[in-house]
Amino acid sequence: VGGNDGMLHALDARTGLEVWAFIPFNLLPKLKALQSGQSLDAFKYYVDSSHKIPDVKVDDEWRTYLFFGQGPGGTFYNTLDVTLDDIADAVAEDATNTSTLLAHFADPDAIQWKWSFPRLTSFDPEAFDATKGVYGELSTAALAVEQSIGETWSDPAIGQVVSTAGPYVMVVGSGYLKYSVQSTYRTGATRSGTTFYVFNVKNGTVLGSKDVGADSVAETNNRPRTGQRRTRSPRGRQRSLPI
Repeated sequence: VGGNDGMLHALDARTGLEVWAFIPFNLLPKLKALQSGQSLDAFKYYVDSSHKIPDVKVDDEWRTYLFFGQGPGGTFYNTLDVTLDDIADAVAEDATNTSTLLAHFADPDAIQWKWSFPRLTSFDPEAFDATKGVYGELSTAALAVEQSIGETWSDPAIGQVVSTAGPYVMVVGSGYLKYSVQSTYRTGATRSGTTFYVFNVKNGTVLGSKDVGADSVAETNNRPRTGQRRTRSPRGRQRSLPI
């Protein structure tokens, strides 16, 4: 589960114990905001997105990978190898000794980080503007395709493409990016938040990307556009709700 404390938390489903947690590199500078509390009018998000845990074939070997974004909390997707090759040898299925379970995950190699998009080397932790909610941003040296990323809202789609011999890929969108961030930190020719990506799950290589374009409506707003949908109240009257 993702938490607005900056961590992705992993719970053992049988015992309910938390066995590991992961803090994305780009969220480390943002942790300082937790000291100030979370006001309703300036709430800080962190790991606030959906994740996928599929089996994928990497170098002709089946692995279990975990893919997740950060929703409104950040602009990175991360990939972890959560296969747990030797868990059955270390912890029996009916074991009640939780210390053995926790000892297994105390090994830092039990869960391995594989790759992120954008690359970690493209992140500048010194870029800081708390008034705009910026606690680190992409550096000017980031690739153009990396500069096109927005807040990572997408629910990753994972699968094999082309043929049964083709690569396993992750398909996601670039998400929304606040205008204040775009106009301050992404001032090059690249437009952020309108790109569709296909990644090789093995190493995060961008196999393809497509800018789907902008509609030029409310482009300078600092929050996602809202529309209205019609719904009926219990008594049959119609009312409008923001979406």
